[in-house]
Amino acid sequence: MKTQTNLVRRKPSGMYYFRARVPALLVPLVGKEVIFDSLHTTNKSDATAAAAKRRYELQQELTRLKTSLPAKLGLQKRLFLSDDEVRAICEGYLVHTLARDDEVRFEGMTATSSDLHKDILEDYALNINASVARGDIAFIFKELDSHLRARVGIELDASTPSYKKLAFEFLKTEAEAHRVRLARQRGEHVKTPQLSVARTTFDTLITKWAGLASASAKTEKAFRATFNELLKIHPGLYVETASKAHILRWRDALMSDKQSAGTIDKKLSYLKAVFNVAVENDFVTVNPVKGIKPPAGSDKKARLPFTVEELHTLFKSEVYSGARPLGGGGEAAYWLPLLALYTGARLEELSQLQRKDLGKDDALGWFMGISDIAEDASVKSENARRRVPIHSELLKFGFVEYLDGLKDAPEEYIFPDLRPDINGYRGGNFSKWFGRYRRAVGIKDSRKVFHSFRHCFIDACRECSVPRELRDVIVGHSNQSVANEYGTGSYPLEPIFEAMANVRYRGLDLTHLHRVSPQKT
Repeated sequence: MKTQTNLVRRKPSGMYYFRARVPALLVPLVGKEVIFDSLHTTNKSDATAAAAKRRYELQQELTRLKTSLPAKLGLQKRLFLSDDEVRAICEGYLVHTLARDDEVRFEGMTATSSDLHKDILEDYALNINASVARGDIAFIFKELDSHLRARVGIELDASTPSYKKLAFEFLKTEAEAHRVRLARQRGEHVKTPQLSVARTTFDTLITKWAGLASASAKTEKAFRATFNELLKIHPGLYVETASKAHILRWRDALMSDKQSAGTIDKKLSYLKAVFNVAVENDFVTVNPVKGIKPPAGSDKKARLPFTVEELHTLFKSEVYSGARPLGGGGEAAYWLPLLALYTGARLEELSQLQRKDLGKDDALGWFMGISDIAEDASVKSENARRRVPIHSELLKFGFVEYLDGLKDAPEEYIFPDLRPDINGYRGGNFSKWFGRYRRAVGIKDSRKVFHSFRHCFIDACRECSVPRELRDVIVGHSNQSVANEYGTGSYPLEPIFEAMANVRYRGLDLTHLHRVSPQKT
């Protein structure tokens, strides 16, 4: 058996090249079907050694990519394909196969290899034609599944009628592709057909985006809902056929429905993010959302931090005198505002905390871990996965004693009385309650919401000269230099504990809450 060297010698220079075909399933990750690199030598012995090294390096890289394949590809599980989708898949396979055959012929074959290639094609012709005659779709299963995963981005249930229909059409397409290859091998000039406009569904693209972005199920659901709104305005629209005019008409329809500029701005950002993936993967050349703005005179209300006076009002209200409103989730009504004020964490991040998310470093102290590891947990972004020190004021308020009181509780959540809203968010109902409570105690400005605590914390970090890098780590903001150096969730604890120790609110006096373990009434 001839040993595979992956060597190609180009004439007339005599330079040797390394050539290797990329497995079909890895092509979307590598970005090419064939690796073709110069070895920068005309000496065969040196080229053989260099090719062996390059082959080993490539195998290591392909192995690494293969382990991350499902998440990277974002395969969409399907039970049904339309007739248009079946035709598009088969057409794409035919063009791809014949284009690859063109590539082989362009590189050239020796007389011996050409004869051998012809023999192989003729033998295969007997098998493929017999399979078509018998309707033996099992003959094509392996090639079909590979094409669906690698080039279409879907997994089609093999037990469905759609799969059987696609398999039969795919079998006939393979027979046609093989007929053309064989005709070319006999010397006939047969052009590779031009691919008609591709028709990629938004479902397929969103699945790919979600895989690449590691999006939570809740975030993906919000993105899909936005694209469904687009399809209501433009039924039958595909990724490749979407234009700026389509997006503008959709935006105007949202305006007619009296959706706020802030909401429209958010939905535009969803479309833009997904279409960026379409551009990166060559589905389209231009993002149709680029340059489109929310309605003029945006009514999007900036969230403002609470003033010191408003914080005094809030933390001297009835909840901090013993009341535990059911709508506020019992103890959550007391602790969530304090935790947000002294950690800068988002409402949902705090609402989903479980006892196992709290830890203690023997040298530094208590901290909480914010992540999406738990089944129902989610985070806004990869940067949001982090460890946050428990501020000394929270310890004085009795937070650790509160946690100790939960040791024998049946639920893992540290705020068990919070109940998820209809979208599954544990902080959703609390947010509505807090808005009512805020207004009831006299804080009427609609720009002052629970998220205002986060603004308070960030402002306090600035006033206390906490370096931006450390502030971003604590609150879970994106910081490229931090991400490159440490990776998500692994920033050293010591510097962020030191930073947290410096955070103070000038003029804010909450000593009346020190060492008080609130009791249910």
